Amino acid sequence: MNFIIWLVLGALSGYLAAYIMGLNQNNWLLHILLGVTGGVVGGAIAVSLGLGAVTGFNLYSLLISVLGACMLLLLYRLLQRLK
Repeated sequence: MNFIIWLVLGALSGYLAAYIMGLNQNNWLLHILLGVTGGVVGGAIAVSLGLGAVTGFNLYSLLISVLGACMLLLLYRLLQRLK
């Protein structure tokens, strides 16, 4: 059941991050991967800053996932410009 929650939270946070950053809205697989990876990155940063751990399916977890996914999208765009 946790895996399904990760996918749902990942898809939702990836979609929100893509919307915020102006990315194509039609690729659900990208949204899921971006959201789950953003959740891991955002969660690691939140824990290292002392903001608390990301646990469960709640608004705090969604916010951290969206922020992490936005940071990943920003990094991707910066790397694309360097090519």
